[in-house]
Amino acid sequence: MWSKIAKVLVLLLGLFVAGLSIAFYFGQGQFYPKWDEVGEIYSHFGNSPQGDFTFGKVDSTDFVGPVIPDSGNIILTVGDSTASYEVWNQYFRRQDAPGKEVPARIIKDGDTVGIILRTQPLRYDKYWDFVILLLRFLITASYLGVGFWAFLKRPDSGAVRALALYCFAMSGFVISAVTMGQDLYVANTMPTMEFLRGQLGSFTIFFGAFWLNLQLLFPFPHPKMKERPVLMYLLCYLPVPICAAGVNLIGGGYWLIILMLVIFLQITVGFFILGFARDRVVEPIHQRQVRLVFTGAVIGMSGLLVLLIMAVANYFFSLRFLNNTLLSIIVIVVFSGLLVIPISFALAIGRHRLLEVEGKLRRGTRFALTSLGLLAVFYLVLYFVSDIALNVMGPEKRTPTLILAVLMAAGFAPAQRKIRTVMEKRIYPERVRLRAMLSDFLQNSLTIPDKEEFWRELEGRMQTALGIGVVRPALLMPKESRLILRDGSLTPFEKNSAFIENLRRRGNRPMLRDEISEGQGLEFSAEESKWFENNQIALILPLNTRNNLNGFLGLGYKTGEKDFEPADFELLQSLASQISFAVENVMLLEESVVKRRLDTEMAIARQVQERMLPQELPVTRGLQVAARSLFCTEVAGDYYDVIRLDDKRLILAVGDVSGKGAGAAMLMSNVQAALRTATFISSGTGLGEIITYLNDLIYGNSQPDQFITLFAALYDDGEHTLEFINAGHNPPLLARADGQILELQEGGILLGAVPGMTYEKGKERLGTGDVFCLYTDGITEAWNNHNEMYGEERLKGFLLTQRGNEAEDILRNLEKEVIQFTEGRPLSDDFTVIVAKVK
Repeated sequence: MWSKIAKVLVLLLGLFVAGLSIAFYFGQGQFYPKWDEVGEIYSHFGNSPQGDFTFGKVDSTDFVGPVIPDSGNIILTVGDSTASYEVWNQYFRRQDAPGKEVPARIIKDGDTVGIILRTQPLRYDKYWDFVILLLRFLITASYLGVGFWAFLKRPDSGAVRALALYCFAMSGFVISAVTMGQDLYVANTMPTMEFLRGQLGSFTIFFGAFWLNLQLLFPFPHPKMKERPVLMYLLCYLPVPICAAGVNLIGGGYWLIILMLVIFLQITVGFFILGFARDRVVEPIHQRQVRLVFTGAVIGMSGLLVLLIMAVANYFFSLRFLNNTLLSIIVIVVFSGLLVIPISFALAIGRHRLLEVEGKLRRGTRFALTSLGLLAVFYLVLYFVSDIALNVMGPEKRTPTLILAVLMAAGFAPAQRKIRTVMEKRIYPERVRLRAMLSDFLQNSLTIPDKEEFWRELEGRMQTALGIGVVRPALLMPKESRLILRDGSLTPFEKNSAFIENLRRRGNRPMLRDEISEGQGLEFSAEESKWFENNQIALILPLNTRNNLNGFLGLGYKTGEKDFEPADFELLQSLASQISFAVENVMLLEESVVKRRLDTEMAIARQVQERMLPQELPVTRGLQVAARSLFCTEVAGDYYDVIRLDDKRLILAVGDVSGKGAGAAMLMSNVQAALRTATFISSGTGLGEIITYLNDLIYGNSQPDQFITLFAALYDDGEHTLEFINAGHNPPLLARADGQILELQEGGILLGAVPGMTYEKGKERLGTGDVFCLYTDGITEAWNNHNEMYGEERLKGFLLTQRGNEAEDILRNLEKEVIQFTEGRPLSDDFTVIVAKVK
């Protein structure tokens, strides 16, 4: 019941603040075209301790005539009315044109005298003022956005509801309590706008209470909130309405001062609770949430406090050097700090890049403080030098001031860098030393000849620099489907998994493992999570070079149960590219060594395979035989053989294995050995039995996707016949002496596909001058640069024109013709030919 009421109230308050914010900024936008038509009185006024309406700081240019009031003079009337805040605003805060004159009566030196006030053009810089307005709008929108986003995301959480109320109150504070130069001159178009802004002010004074309530619940409820929730809520919210009632009912400035002190006390106590919250939380990610919010809140609130102090000091002491431009720059810097608070809360709730953002906030704060400090020093020096120059040399002698300004501007950036370097050495001397140590190693990593020494050295340096116990490199190798460890063992990380794709997109930004799943919505697989747990990985550093992912470094938890610090992130981010390049160089070096070893092994394999082919073809009476095999890779899947059975019989064979490379070459070597073995043990049987034996042998000893095409022929010189079987191979060509050409097709399907296969035999009687050619598809499927294939028709024509030559000459001319046809284009497949001619 109460939870539902609380949710409705939070939502209604948010909508109320959002509506008023829209109306406020709409009115501000309408004011700018009328900027030059508005006049203002620059003298200050207020109530004295006795309740009189008096002048504060007096600007003499606001008055016409001989009588100029002094600070502290009592104002009796303005126009025809008794002087008061309302009457003053009625005359001077409603877009009156410059030059408007209003009579007034005051008490000066004990006498009642008349004076005339005259409005002046606005002195505020229109463009600076617009930048400040835009920044105010961004602050308002940020607080409203974070408030609604957090509330809609987790409306049942008490901490989130307190955050939403705090954000809504801060939005109202920016448009109601933080008034700038032009705010008083914007005409209200809504009849009830003043009433609504008054109600908004009543709501915004609770922002300190909302802040305190939020810190009692973030990231987990404080023990006191669990023990005595009613009492704690009363302590948060009751003091504000008591003080507000005192201001409205009793009046006077004392209750207002007490109210401001109560709000200040609430904010201060909230900061103390937030600062000690790290002792209440155990998980590192929750500690990072607290630390980020604390850092962002300190930056934002400190800037607001500085602005308040400067405004009070300027009011009472008239800081002359605070001209409008310098004051506008300070306001912009302070307002930028206010933007940090909602951003830090949004990231803390989303649990996204907590350490990285905290480190950037700290670096940005140091940079801003250094820049502002230098600007203040330079400005003060210029101010006093120009003041001295004007008094000594006169208004026309501005050259020394200009020269000094140019010299100081030229030295600003070097001075800024020097100061930041000195500050870093003072604040983080150990971190600077460790960064230099690790950077020096990475720069000299190319001189380390052994990869194992490199990895040992890198792990040791990183363990020392970060205070961690584990460094696990998981590397992406081209021929592996998963990332591997340095010892070659596989990890569960697939190349195209969601996690690896995320690493490719991140560049070299480190990320904490607990934030990946909780903050970025990226879930690990069960195997990946188990690997991280088993290896105690807390932080992941992607290794990207030139948009190419080489893997990642898994870094373990810090010793002593400590969490990583922003300084650790800064160290990794500053050295991430160097680490990535060093790792890539080691991988390339290792790959080069492996490649050289593989090249050597493949060269040996090529020599072995070439030697397994017939080195000298057997001589058979009545038949000339020439054979050649050209490999398109280091080793081939083509095969040919010429086996002599006796003085009159000869077996000729040509084969081709599906695929290329070492696997195809090994299988073809087995086929060659099996054919020779089958020929030897089956010399009394026919060619069909030999091929059937080979088919069954290949079927039982090869992979399902590996097949072999084979053409085997038995030449019998006694009978002048050619008996053959074609097992799925390119049909060899028989060119008769009379010009007829035949394709030798009889046989069956390729070897190794179906067990127990019987093959049909073909038989041709040969005559003197007949030429037959056994070949693989590396010849007929050779391509030229015009995307033309050599083809079987060209081969047939070639044989018919060359059949009168010797077998060796026919083979040599065929090789030349194919090479000439391809126009220097590399062969896409192995080139294997046997040419035989009957004599």
